[in-house]
Amino acid sequence: MVKYLECEQGSPRWLAARLGKPTASMYGCIVSPTGKPVTGAKRATYMAKLIGARLAGLTSDSFTSAAMERGNELEPFAREWYEWSTLNPVAETGFGYDSEKRAGASPDGLVFDDGGLEIKCPLQVNHIKHLIAGVVPKDWIVQVHGCIWLCNRQWWDFVCFCDDPNVPNMRIRTERDEKMMAAFDEHIAAFCDELDETEARIRAEYELPEREAIDLDKLSGICEDVETMWQGMDEMEASEL
Repeated sequence: MVKYLECEQGSPRWLAARLGKPTASMYGCIVSPTGKPVTGAKRATYMAKLIGARLAGLTSDSFTSAAMERGNELEPFAREWYEWSTLNPVAETGFGYDSEKRAGASPDGLVFDDGGLEIKCPLQVNHIKHLIAGVVPKDWIVQVHGCIWLCNRQWWDFVCFCDDPNVPNMRIRTERDEKMMAAFDEHIAAFCDELDETEARIRAEYELPEREAIDLDKLSGICEDVETMWQGMDEMEASEL
């Protein structure tokens, strides 16, 4: 059963909660848009990244690109547009995690008891490309299906938002697909098995101690600037990382 952690996305608590876990934005490194398992360098690189985070106790996800910062700035306006255009109330949450699935997601919003929301705010030229295509872009369709799977929802609305009032926004609903749900059950479980086994092997081979549990209640759920965040992480005791 999924449990939701109330915190701002990007905050120390959010970063710690998702550390070393497969998350929805990266499910595409494990499951393809057709439900097949992903193989090769893409999967291997993601595996290495998660193992590195587990061993180091840190994550590079606190650093954001200009495109990501733009998306963060526009997301509240996109959410407001969605609520206004659909009359659907959106409940914001920080991070959802299912211990049985061993994976997580950071929904842009939960809608009623059976839906959810994914927001993207690409550059205008890319936004227009998505309008022309009229479908959820393949780069994000796995993330949408993955949020449905992780949060156990029946549908998920994808919003492609543009801050130019003369350019229309796009909203597409994706319904629950049981074949995709089964694919996530199978392939993410296999990935997590390999992830745990590889971490255990490395720790045994190099005589590394077991990971210490992180007390999320001791971490701030409010976003801080990167310099302040890393200063706080450096001051924490090793047992809290």
